[in-house]
Amino acid sequence: MFKLTSEPFGFSFNTTLGRSYTVEATGNLRTWEAVELFLGSGGEIRFTAKPTSSEGAQFFRVLVE
Repeated sequence: MFKLTSEPFGFSFNTTLGRSYTVEATGNLRTWEAVELFLGSGGEIRFTAKPTSSEGAQFFRVLVE
């Protein structure tokens, strides 16, 4: 399951126990930067984006390892 909120922007996602989850961000969809790492607990994890000084769009993705 995936849930999204807008103010402040964030999202939550379900995890599998023992797997790692890296949230990455980009402003151009070409160069991605890791912003937070989570270790799966078997439950839901909530990510809240920190405000940026950039006025452009910000995109996020979650990598599962």
